[in-house]
Amino acid sequence: MNTKTVCNTGYTIEDHPNPEEVYDWVRSNWHDLYGWGGENVDSLKAFCDYFSLSGMDYSVSTCSYSYASATIQDEDIAELSGVRLFKYIQNNFPVDLSGDCPFTGYCLDENLLDNIRGFMAKPDSRTFQELINDCLHSWVTAYIADWEYTYTDEAIHEHCEANEYYFTENGSFI
Repeated sequence: MNTKTVCNTGYTIEDHPNPEEVYDWVRSNWHDLYGWGGENVDSLKAFCDYFSLSGMDYSVSTCSYSYASATIQDEDIAELSGVRLFKYIQNNFPVDLSGDCPFTGYCLDENLLDNIRGFMAKPDSRTFQELINDCLHSWVTAYIADWEYTYTDEAIHEHCEANEYYFTENGSFI
């Protein structure tokens, strides 16, 4: 008869003699640490709905080309720029400039709106479609940055501490 003894104690990441072993083990074994993808897409959908954009498409990856695209349906409106675009946005979209995540309550709402806020503060020569494209690019950039952050030592440390995870001396999860 084989007997396996399992130690019922372990180390928190804070107390572990070699936290690097824990970070390495987590990165090698937990491939789904990032849990905000649905919220990110919800923000994108709500943004596209708010501005009546069509043809929403996106692909986000840390390993290949990422993009988000959507089109303003009316070509004349898509070509508005400068003061005319400023007035159009002001009259048709009461954009919340307060920073309160107005679409879904999730932080990527803010990344989607940053370019519009900047434009409203200082109108420039971008067309409405170019401005929307810049907003979508900001969303992709923020999504990837957030995803990548999840796998940093700092984020892993925070995650393991918050969930009170314990690890063996060799760094594996108990």
